Amino acid sequence: MNHQETTIAIGELDSRTARAMAPAPSIEPETSPSARGAWEAAPFPVPRGVIDLTRREVRVDAGQSTPFSERELELLRYMMENAGRVITRDEILSRIWRLNPQRIITRTIDMHIVHLRAKLEDNPKKPKVLRTVRGEGYVFGGRE
Repeated sequence: MNHQETTIAIGELDSRTARAMAPAPSIEPETSPSARGAWEAAPFPVPRGVIDLTRREVRVDAGQSTPFSERELELLRYMMENAGRVITRDEILSRIWRLNPQRIITRTIDMHIVHLRAKLEDNPKKPKVLRTVRGEGYVFGGRE
């Protein structure tokens, strides 16, 4: 192998490494941009106050605001875009976080749901906004 071939091989390795290390692409919602804008543009009421996705926070009736973490925001947006439909744990892992659900055993989804409920619900132990559908997944609003 001459010097030029070595340089090409290292350059190719660098580009492959850069692609592997790059952040995951942003996930576009399944709803149309106009439908998305309708609920994302205005604050959305919840029992404790309002969700403001533009400001990335929930503002409670007492006037204080609490920011969402990046993962909470991704999860909440997806749940709102699919309101009334059960979202499975596998769907959350694969569609939102781009992880292979077949290779992961994690309670991280449950913890994010707990944190979101604490921010959105009057009584997180009896959720009205972000509910668990036993054996299926989670639902934002919709059926009980």
